[in-house]
Amino acid sequence: MAEEQKVVFAHTVEGLFVQALADRLTPVAKERLKAAGLDLGRAFAPAYPEEQFHRWVRIAAEEVFPGVPLDKALEQVGESLVTGYEKTLMGKAVMATVRILGPKRTLERTTHNFRSATNYLETKLKPVEGSPNTYEMVINETSGVPRYFAGIMSQALRVAGAKGGRVDIVHEDGGACTYRIQWT
Repeated sequence: MAEEQKVVFAHTVEGLFVQALADRLTPVAKERLKAAGLDLGRAFAPAYPEEQFHRWVRIAAEEVFPGVPLDKALEQVGESLVTGYEKTLMGKAVMATVRILGPKRTLERTTHNFRSATNYLETKLKPVEGSPNTYEMVINETSGVPRYFAGIMSQALRVAGAKGGRVDIVHEDGGACTYRIQWT
């Protein structure tokens, strides 16, 4: 049996490119996205290959945050995703749950939350002993944009009520990435 294709669901694309970034996408940005396979003037497909989606994420980082170092721009795109995703039907449900659960329980449900946006993301979470509100999380596939995922987690922590949140990359191993997540 063939391996299932890794995809990002349409409501995630909508959350980022329509709800969060639409008013910041210049005609040049829209043309670059269209050339890369995202025509914002057409109806969305049900899902898109993850490599294609993350190419669009990089284009958005370059176009929406010009002059900002790419890693920082990718984080800002990730933060924007959470803000825009919350405006989608699926995102409203996910983010309402995040607000109720708080930071720790939200982190424990990260795989579930990511699976509302994709069919392939998996996480492993473990507490850092002796450091309250500090965890290490491994994401199985960051598709060459690990800072984008750091931005998603940073904004999700804020939505969950965390104060002084910080998400740092500890280790990258192929597509997988280990993050240290902490808050006060």
